[in-house]
Amino acid sequence: MSKRLRYAIAGVLLLALMPAAAGELRDPLEPYGFRPVSPGVSAETRGAMFDANSLRLSGIFVGPDGASAVINGRRLRVGDEVTGAQLVRIESHAVELDLDGDRFKIELLPITVKTPARRLSGGGE
Repeated sequence: MSKRLRYAIAGVLLLALMPAAAGELRDPLEPYGFRPVSPGVSAETRGAMFDANSLRLSGIFVGPDGASAVINGRRLRVGDEVTGAQLVRIESHAVELDLDGDRFKIELLPITVKTPARRLSGGGE
């Protein structure tokens, strides 16, 4: 089989598969399990739609005005709500949320600081 024929067949197959895959594309920055919630949704529906994996803790700030946490891109303080869950406590490395009486904790990923190896080019002293 000639090279041109192979490329033509591969091109036709790719074109045939593109519409099927186009419906499955998602935002690469959107957390897995993310489902937007409309403001008028009932508590039962909101609880059924809630998925703890859809919450992303990006940072915790402690300052003179108190503590705050960034969850799903929003800066929140104790008492604020995100995806139907209320923020009840902010610690130095984690937050605690309450959803209809059920409490759960989300922790920041540990930050590992790498140091350059010694005796290698570009390494430490």
